[in-house]
Amino acid sequence: ILQAKLQPLLEKAVKKITVGNITAPTGSIGGLTVDKIVLGDVTIGTLTLLNTAVNVTSGTAHLNGVKVVLELACTANWWYDIAVFSDSGTLNLGSLYFSMNVGDVQVPAFENISLAIPAVAVKNVQAAIPPIQAVDLGGAVLKTISATETTLPTAGFTLTGLGVGNLSLSTLDVPQTYTSQAFVGRFLPNHPLLLPEVQMGGIQVPTVAAGDIQSGPIDLDALPPAQGLIVDLGALGFGFQVQPILHMAIDALLMQDVELAASVQQASVQNVLVPMDIRGVRLGKVRLNEVHVADITM
Repeated sequence: ILQAKLQPLLEKAVKKITVGNITAPTGSIGGLTVDKIVLGDVTIGTLTLLNTAVNVTSGTAHLNGVKVVLELACTANWWYDIAVFSDSGTLNLGSLYFSMNVGDVQVPAFENISLAIPAVAVKNVQAAIPPIQAVDLGGAVLKTISATETTLPTAGFTLTGLGVGNLSLSTLDVPQTYTSQAFVGRFLPNHPLLLPEVQMGGIQVPTVAAGDIQSGPIDLDALPPAQGLIVDLGALGFGFQVQPILHMAIDALLMQDVELAASVQQASVQNVLVPMDIRGVRLGKVRLNEVHVADITM
């Protein structure tokens, strides 16, 4: 009677299959495609460029619509020291202006510009990379495949109408396994990909035609040393000073037929964080050779 009551419970007992070790020395994937790889906002801890050379050449370089204004700011200083009386002061005599409309000026110095930058380091660079669509890797070769302590399934399973006691199998060898197609809908790592350091050397940027480059309006002010005259009569004196100020207004800087070339001796990035979201992974014609399964228990 007791056996009759316990039999249905035993038949429905939750079972788990535990596999100690699964190994296969070689394998192959006939087709490997990924629908989309979504890369989040990439963070670069440090971007370093060493010995950067930039060459800018142009057919002609002009300053268009040059206007020059020469300002002469005049001041007078005076002083006296007679017995117990003394005083001094400065008089602003105003400014004189002389203007000149120069027009367009060719600047040969801007027709060939070479820049040498020994080192540039940029911290915390942010970059947004668009998703990579329809990645086709063709296939893959697998070597030294192993899995340990595998439980099938993790939550267990039930057997109804079949009496199975404990099962133990020491080894199981399979010459080859074949899977027609395997699919992973989404692979989302818990942590972003970390690249501690990536270095690239000998980067050459070939000459690129940039066409014509035109700037906006440019205003320049130059302040040459002041010139003056001092008259010292002992107990009293005065001085006259002129401060020239050069004002220059340029409508535009025009560089025609510009070509750019650059080289970087070494570029390195440190601490690159790349969040990843891989979607739609398809594996076709998966073969595992000489599969060895050890320590199967249930």
